[in-house]
Amino acid sequence: MNRLFELDAINRHPKDAVPFFQVMMRLEYSLKAIGYVAGRGTRLVVLWDDYVSSRLKNSFFEDVKRMGIAKTLIEFPPSRQILNCDKKLDFETRLPPLKNAIELFQAVRRLRNNLFHGGKSGDPDHRRNDTLISEAVTVIDKLLDCDDELRREFEGLY
Repeated sequence: MNRLFELDAINRHPKDAVPFFQVMMRLEYSLKAIGYVAGRGTRLVVLWDDYVSSRLKNSFFEDVKRMGIAKTLIEFPPSRQILNCDKKLDFETRLPPLKNAIELFQAVRRLRNNLFHGGKSGDPDHRRNDTLISEAVTVIDKLLDCDDELRREFEGLY
């Protein structure tokens, strides 16, 4: 097949980026399916913070910390893409450590967004993306272990 573009840049993405996207797609579908969704005009929005606040025990975040399964994600969360004063894309790289489960899942979503929405050009997190992805998937696994309804939907066990 003749292409007019190069595919070399695709190979620079973290090795587990595609499985991470698949897990995130299924998780967001599952959250919507169990009712954590709202309409904003014609757009649907997943109510992540509402889910975390209402369905996770207060100890979830402390358990994740104690188990050491998301040390990098918690202590050095993914950079946040911003527009700098010159209206150019940049990254806020020195974010404070996470303090609770809502911030933890915001960081998981930011990681997904950075990877998917092109924030990986000039990526300040490139040396630790594999670790961030691995930890995010481990946190999602723990989440699914805490919520049978969400896990059934995620696994397609209707």
